[in-house]
Amino acid sequence: MPHAVSHSLPSEIIPVSIRDRVFLDSGILYVSEELQGKPELVQFIAINRVRGNKIFTYLPPEEFNEKNNELNKSKDIDATNDNEVEKVIKKILNAAYSKHASDIHVLDKGAYTIVRTRIHGQLIDFETYPKELGKAVQRVFYSKSSSTSRPEMSVEHRLESRIVGSDILPKAIHSARLHTEPTETQHREKAASMFLRLLYDSTKASGTLEQRMGQLGFTEQQIRTLRYLTARTGLVVLSGPTGHGKSTALVHLMESMAAENPGKCFVSVEDPPEYPIRGVIQFLVSTATDEESSLEELAKRYNDAIAGTMRSDLDVCMIGEMRYPETVKAAINIAMSGHSVYSTFHANNALGIVSRMVNFLTSAGASYQEALETVCDVNVLAGLVYQRLLPVLCPECKRKMTQGDEYPEDIKTRLAGKGIEEFYVVGPGCSHCNKMGIVGQTVAAEVIAVDPEMLALLRTPGTGIQQAREYWLQDKQGQTYVQHAIELIRQGLVDPIRAEERLGVPIDFETQR
Repeated sequence: MPHAVSHSLPSEIIPVSIRDRVFLDSGILYVSEELQGKPELVQFIAINRVRGNKIFTYLPPEEFNEKNNELNKSKDIDATNDNEVEKVIKKILNAAYSKHASDIHVLDKGAYTIVRTRIHGQLIDFETYPKELGKAVQRVFYSKSSSTSRPEMSVEHRLESRIVGSDILPKAIHSARLHTEPTETQHREKAASMFLRLLYDSTKASGTLEQRMGQLGFTEQQIRTLRYLTARTGLVVLSGPTGHGKSTALVHLMESMAAENPGKCFVSVEDPPEYPIRGVIQFLVSTATDEESSLEELAKRYNDAIAGTMRSDLDVCMIGEMRYPETVKAAINIAMSGHSVYSTFHANNALGIVSRMVNFLTSAGASYQEALETVCDVNVLAGLVYQRLLPVLCPECKRKMTQGDEYPEDIKTRLAGKGIEEFYVVGPGCSHCNKMGIVGQTVAAEVIAVDPEMLALLRTPGTGIQQAREYWLQDKQGQTYVQHAIELIRQGLVDPIRAEERLGVPIDFETQR
């Protein structure tokens, strides 16, 4: 039996008095004009702005009713018909692509499913679907993927997969990484939350290392340090939270180096390759995805693939992610053999990479001092990079603020402490920014070229990280990611509130430490 699509938002966030006079379609909230000025609507709009929904369209009541009816009729979809469900999926993907979304969330809430997209770091409601159609959307998404751990969608198991080479993807999207987690609805029904990371075709990027890293937002000093690191052997580690551009920066580094050094052999080990990287031979980790595999078996597959690079006449090796202790050890071994190694890792700042690598090695059986000496060997560690992505304000509609304007007092105090009396915040949105007030993202980063003196400080048990940090900031004129963010605020490029949200710390965090 066909299921009509409900365009209303989840009922728990809509006041009863306006529930039938608003609906969501393709990321736009439609509101019937007779609600303008009502307190319930004002509060509802404020809540939805926090949820990332900034695009509102008011329609005269008759037009509102007509459009709502037309949309429901056009989506009278049979959830058992995969061809019809595939049309819904293509609409989601095409809309996400048109707005440069990085992620899609398909969240089964029991009575309904809500689809959200992440655009410039902000999660935004896109669409809601009734129960059966929502489950069908998840099922068909999964059926379009390959290298699946199970042949069919399951709400009882964690699933990992990948959509690649499918006609449902817009041409500029190379692939989509798919992940599901078992969840439970408020009525204790088994459900699943599905997350898709959209991987855009990065091979269209071009230019020198300086041009590429400049476009990402690295400062001139940071770019000079990165250039210096490309001339060194040893291990360069890029870190930062998930979704903050580590893989993108790594791809740009590798492609620019490969283009400048056609006489060298560049290889990568990835699980699986996310982007095609020009000039790089991309090795596959074993494609086996048996859910019952132990962490030890998964780590061994990764380690075996890395070991294979040493038999491949390489010059520069990229390891997609150091996710196991064995991977860290393998990366260190390649660096100690005189090669350049680039990888990503999870840490909370650049020097924090050292602490986490040491923890990985001690968890694998090494003593603390042995692990510390190994990581901080002059033949191993070459560079440390940490980055977070901050939303860039639309230059056409951003709003200027001063200390006298209405704005959260705590943030004004922190800004004043940094000598910032005038700053810019997100505007109302315009045609230039698709009514979002944001036009992209830029990095707030730390880039460290490790030298023998810093390594000696790092090898000091207990106080090594702090001593190395002071040496880097004072003697080498380093810049922390928070300091970088403050400069972006000072330049009027980012909103202080959005900056603190994405940094994960207040801008006076380092002053307080």
